[in-house]
Amino acid sequence: HYEYAKCPHAGCNHRMEWIDFKLEMYGDPDGVYKPLVRAWWEGKGFAGRCPSCNQWIHFTTLRMEAVSSEDARGLPQLPDNWHTIAQFA
Repeated sequence: HYEYAKCPHAGCNHRMEWIDFKLEMYGDPDGVYKPLVRAWWEGKGFAGRCPSCNQWIHFTTLRMEAVSSEDARGLPQLPDNWHTIAQFA
């Protein structure tokens, strides 16, 4: 749950208050599920593109932050189609 639910990029109003990333649905436990879950619970989080503006977001347990492509490369990344599998409320 994100208290500030709007995409953190200026001009994008896409809301993502509650997200179930459904990481287990990718069928690649060692390549997707385990590294992303580990990064999430260790506090590092992971990067994914906003479903609306397509810019990079750093997702952590506490917040969403806008990040550059360069910064996103340094983080574990959600698959490109993550938003088609995740559940939003």
